[in-house]
Amino acid sequence: MTDNFEPDISFLNALFTDEVYRIRQKKYGLKSSDDANRISEEAIAYQKNADLVFSGIQSSTLLVFNYIGDDAIPEADKVFLDQVLKAAGLSFDNLSRLHLGGQQNVNWADIAAQSASDFVIAFGVDRNYLPHGISEGEIYNINSKRVLCNTSLTKISADSAKKKLLWQGLKEIYGL
Repeated sequence: MTDNFEPDISFLNALFTDEVYRIRQKKYGLKSSDDANRISEEAIAYQKNADLVFSGIQSSTLLVFNYIGDDAIPEADKVFLDQVLKAAGLSFDNLSRLHLGGQQNVNWADIAAQSASDFVIAFGVDRNYLPHGISEGEIYNINSKRVLCNTSLTKISADSAKKKLLWQGLKEIYGL
Protein backbone atom coordinates (compact mmCIF):
# COMPACT_ATOMS: atom_id res chain seq x y z
CA MET A 1 0.00 0.00 0.00
CA THR A 2 1.25 3.45 -0.79
CA ASP A 3 1.02 6.57 1.32
CA ASN A 4 0.60 8.78 -1.73
CA PHE A 5 -3.18 8.39 -1.92
CA GLU A 6 -4.77 11.33 -3.73
CA PRO A 7 -8.58 11.23 -3.55
CA ASP A 8 -10.57 12.37 -6.55
CA ILE A 9 -12.62 15.25 -5.17
CA SER A 10 -14.27 16.26 -8.41
CA PHE A 11 -17.58 14.84 -7.18
CA LEU A 12 -17.41 17.19 -4.17
CA ASN A 13 -17.15 20.20 -6.47
CA ALA A 14 -20.29 19.06 -8.26
CA LEU A 15 -22.08 18.33 -4.97
CA PHE A 16 -21.32 21.57 -3.20
CA THR A 17 -22.15 24.61 -5.27
CA ASP A 18 -22.28 28.27 -4.43
CA GLU A 19 -26.04 28.38 -4.84
CA VAL A 20 -27.95 29.56 -1.80
CA TYR A 21 -31.59 28.79 -1.15
CA ARG A 22 -33.74 30.99 1.02
CA ILE A 23 -36.52 29.46 3.08
CA ARG A 24 -39.52 31.65 3.75
CA GLN A 25 -40.21 32.60 7.33
CA LYS A 26 -43.91 33.26 6.73
CA LYS A 27 -46.23 30.60 8.02
CA TYR A 28 -49.31 29.88 6.04
CA GLY A 29 -52.72 29.65 7.63
CA LEU A 30 -56.25 29.10 6.50
CA LYS A 31 -57.99 31.92 4.71
CA SER A 32 -61.16 33.18 6.29
CA SER A 33 -63.25 31.64 3.52
CA ASP A 34 -61.88 28.19 4.45
CA ASP A 35 -62.67 28.54 8.16
CA ALA A 36 -66.07 26.97 7.63
CA ASN A 37 -64.40 23.78 6.39
CA ARG A 38 -61.89 23.55 9.24
CA ILE A 39 -62.19 20.53 11.51
CA SER A 40 -61.57 21.07 15.18
CA GLU A 41 -61.97 19.05 18.33
CA GLU A 42 -65.11 19.75 20.26
CA ALA A 43 -64.82 21.37 23.66
CA ILE A 44 -67.70 20.29 25.85
CA ALA A 45 -68.15 20.83 29.56
CA TYR A 46 -69.57 17.59 30.94
CA GLN A 47 -71.80 17.37 33.97
CA LYS A 48 -72.55 14.31 36.04
CA ASN A 49 -76.13 13.18 35.39
CA ALA A 50 -76.03 9.46 36.21
CA ASP A 51 -74.24 7.23 38.67
CA LEU A 52 -72.22 4.76 36.64
CA VAL A 53 -70.51 1.79 38.22
CA PHE A 54 -67.00 1.21 36.89
CA SER A 55 -65.12 -2.02 37.57
CA GLY A 56 -61.45 -2.87 37.43
CA ILE A 57 -58.82 -0.35 38.35
CA GLN A 58 -58.66 3.29 37.34
CA SER A 59 -56.49 3.36 34.22
CA SER A 60 -55.92 5.40 31.09
CA THR A 61 -58.04 2.91 29.11
CA LEU A 62 -61.74 2.29 29.63
CA LEU A 63 -63.41 -0.75 28.08
CA VAL A 64 -67.16 -0.30 27.57
CA PHE A 65 -69.43 -3.33 27.11
CA ASN A 66 -73.12 -4.01 26.64
CA TYR A 67 -73.00 -6.77 29.29
CA ILE A 68 -74.40 -6.50 32.82
CA GLY A 69 -71.04 -7.22 34.46
CA ASP A 70 -67.66 -8.97 34.13
CA ASP A 71 -69.32 -12.32 34.90
CA ALA A 72 -71.81 -11.86 32.02
CA ILE A 73 -69.09 -11.83 29.34
CA PRO A 74 -69.23 -15.19 27.51
CA GLU A 75 -66.09 -17.27 28.02
CA ALA A 76 -65.26 -17.36 24.27
CA ASP A 77 -65.51 -13.55 24.09
CA LYS A 78 -63.34 -13.20 27.22
CA VAL A 79 -60.63 -15.46 25.74
CA PHE A 80 -60.70 -13.54 22.45
CA LEU A 81 -60.55 -10.17 24.25
CA ASP A 82 -57.61 -11.36 26.39
CA GLN A 83 -55.70 -12.32 23.22
CA VAL A 84 -56.39 -8.93 21.60
CA LEU A 85 -55.42 -6.99 24.71
CA LYS A 86 -52.26 -9.06 25.18
CA ALA A 87 -51.23 -8.33 21.57
CA ALA A 88 -51.65 -4.60 22.33
CA GLY A 89 -49.62 -4.90 25.55
CA LEU A 90 -52.67 -4.59 27.80
CA SER A 91 -54.38 -6.77 30.38
CA PHE A 92 -58.11 -7.04 31.15
CA ASP A 93 -57.43 -6.90 34.90
CA ASN A 94 -55.41 -3.67 34.58
CA LEU A 95 -58.07 -1.66 32.75
CA SER A 96 -61.18 0.26 33.76
CA ARG A 97 -64.43 -1.32 32.65
CA LEU A 98 -67.98 -0.07 32.28
CA HIS A 99 -70.91 -2.39 31.68
CA LEU A 100 -73.93 -0.67 30.20
CA GLY A 101 -76.23 -3.71 30.02
CA GLY A 102 -79.45 -2.72 31.75
CA GLN A 103 -78.42 0.96 32.08
CA GLN A 104 -80.96 3.53 31.01
CA ASN A 105 -80.80 7.30 30.74
CA VAL A 106 -77.03 7.22 30.19
CA ASN A 107 -75.29 9.05 27.40
CA TRP A 108 -71.75 9.89 26.29
CA ALA A 109 -71.68 13.05 28.40
CA ASP A 110 -72.30 10.97 31.54
CA ILE A 111 -69.56 8.49 30.67
CA ALA A 112 -67.03 11.21 29.79
CA ALA A 113 -67.78 13.20 32.94
CA GLN A 114 -67.24 10.22 35.25
CA SER A 115 -64.26 8.56 33.57
CA ALA A 116 -60.74 9.95 33.77
CA SER A 117 -59.57 7.55 31.05
CA ASP A 118 -57.85 8.93 27.95
CA PHE A 119 -58.79 5.98 25.73
CA VAL A 120 -62.27 4.48 25.45
CA ILE A 121 -62.78 1.22 23.56
CA ALA A 122 -66.41 0.20 23.13
CA PHE A 123 -67.57 -3.31 22.19
CA GLY A 124 -71.15 -3.88 21.04
CA VAL A 125 -72.41 -0.70 22.67
CA ASP A 126 -75.39 1.14 21.25
CA ARG A 127 -74.31 4.33 19.47
CA ASN A 128 -76.55 6.36 21.83
CA TYR A 129 -73.92 5.80 24.54
CA LEU A 130 -71.09 7.07 22.32
CA PRO A 131 -70.15 10.46 20.82
CA HIS A 132 -72.54 11.59 18.10
CA GLY A 133 -71.51 10.58 14.59
CA ILE A 134 -69.05 7.81 15.47
CA SER A 135 -69.11 4.66 13.37
CA GLU A 136 -67.64 1.18 13.70
CA GLY A 137 -63.86 1.04 13.50
CA GLU A 138 -63.61 4.81 13.70
CA ILE A 139 -61.55 6.69 16.25
CA TYR A 140 -63.19 9.83 17.54
CA ASN A 141 -61.15 12.48 19.35
CA ILE A 142 -63.18 14.52 21.80
CA ASN A 143 -62.01 16.48 24.87
CA SER A 144 -58.65 14.69 25.06
CA LYS A 145 -60.34 11.29 24.87
CA ARG A 146 -59.84 8.90 21.98
CA VAL A 147 -62.89 6.70 21.45
CA LEU A 148 -62.81 3.52 19.35
CA CYS A 149 -66.20 2.03 18.45
CA ASN A 150 -66.45 -1.69 17.67
CA THR A 151 -69.18 -4.23 17.13
CA SER A 152 -69.66 -7.02 19.69
CA LEU A 153 -66.78 -9.31 20.59
CA THR A 154 -68.71 -12.31 19.20
CA LYS A 155 -69.03 -10.68 15.77
CA ILE A 156 -65.40 -9.51 15.74
CA SER A 157 -64.02 -12.96 16.62
CA ALA A 158 -66.03 -14.53 13.77
CA ASP A 159 -65.10 -11.99 11.06
CA SER A 160 -61.49 -11.45 9.92
CA ALA A 161 -62.35 -8.04 8.39
CA LYS A 162 -63.70 -6.85 11.74
CA LYS A 163 -60.60 -8.22 13.50
CA LYS A 164 -58.43 -6.24 11.14
CA LEU A 165 -60.52 -3.10 11.74
CA LEU A 166 -60.14 -3.52 15.51
CA TRP A 167 -56.39 -4.07 15.23
CA GLN A 168 -55.96 -1.00 13.00
CA GLY A 169 -57.83 1.07 15.57
CA LEU A 170 -55.72 -0.24 18.45
CA LYS A 171 -52.54 0.45 16.49
CA GLU A 172 -53.64 4.03 15.87
CA ILE A 173 -54.68 4.68 19.46
CA TYR A 174 -51.61 3.17 21.12
CA GLY A 175 -49.05 3.82 18.37
CA LEU A 176 -48.28 0.13 17.87
